[in-house]
Amino acid sequence: MSRDNKTNKGIQFLKENWLFLVGIIVVFPYLRAFMQKMAVKTQVDDVKNDMDLNAQINALDNPVLQESEADKILRNFPKSQKERFKADVKQFVHHLGINYPSYDPRSWTENDKEAVEILMRWVKLLPKFQELYYQVYTKSRNLKTDFYKLIDQDEKTRMYAHQIAHNVKYF
Repeated sequence: MSRDNKTNKGIQFLKENWLFLVGIIVVFPYLRAFMQKMAVKTQVDDVKNDMDLNAQINALDNPVLQESEADKILRNFPKSQKERFKADVKQFVHHLGINYPSYDPRSWTENDKEAVEILMRWVKLLPKFQELYYQVYTKSRNLKTDFYKLIDQDEKTRMYAHQIAHNVKYF
């Protein structure tokens, strides 16, 4: 008898709440998809805000702001190495001719050999090099993309061989 009573209670519950249960089953997938879209949108907005902030910092071309941002990124470096590293990233950007307007002759050509020499010097620290390149000294440009687009094939081959010799895989 108690078994029939439990069954009756279960059937009674379903009769009373069937609309609510069907609503949950139907609405849940849409609610979940909406929440995922909102999470992705939030992430995209955060990335756009970071890019805008980087562009604002770089657009100012204020050496004091650039130095303070570079010091934040390189806070664990020894002072002598930090200064040389920052100078080399600046020279690399100069050799690629990236930060100059299109009417400036310095933007028309690249000095690929010198640029690759600088990259080879810091082959073990290429992730930090990219971070400085992206966040401080260029207007949110990607080092790998610029390397593939702007460096000649002979210099790329030289860089690949140097990475293999130092057991590093970056480009």
